[in-house]
Amino acid sequence: MSALPLGIFWGLRRLADDGGRFMLSDLRGAEPEVLADLLTGLAPFATGVVVDPEPGRTVWRRCATPLFGRIEAASDPAELAAAKRTGADAVVAPVALADAARDHELARLGDDPAADLRLDAADAAPWLAVTAGADVDTAAAGLAGYLLTAAFWRARLAAAPDAAVRRRLIADELAPRVQALNARVADLPAAGWLAG
Repeated sequence: MSALPLGIFWGLRRLADDGGRFMLSDLRGAEPEVLADLLTGLAPFATGVVVDPEPGRTVWRRCATPLFGRIEAASDPAELAAAKRTGADAVVAPVALADAARDHELARLGDDPAADLRLDAADAAPWLAVTAGADVDTAAAGLAGYLLTAAFWRARLAAAPDAAVRRRLIADELAPRVQALNARVADLPAAGWLAG
């Protein structure tokens, strides 16, 4: 990670806190109204959100603050190019797109050793614990933070009968759980890739 191309370095930097640690939330699959509530009530406690190319590209933008960055899924070169064109900070993409992501200077998240930010335990730093918010062992070397899967919010909000209940569940249940994980991330040592 010490020889990151400049664009990839800054893509990861926009997704990290001051110590170079991550709290990412996967919001893919949310209906537009649910997505808007999650972005308003939950995303400010994350350093980055993973969204579908649409409607995430139109519903969410950085809201004139650097509080959280945007990650888009890309499954082919056209989606990768679109993510770059619309200012995504990073992509979740398979190893087959590794060279193309580098050419576009997009940080790539994946479960392979070539990923700029690896999902789940890796031999080399940095990597993210992929979780639905359950207790996670933070002792493993190289842990740089968490990626909360869509199951984290989907199961809890499925029974919400209306927008008011949904917003209350986000504020009273989901956001405090993210804040608790953030407290654990804050105890991690500063990430070495920042010095790169």
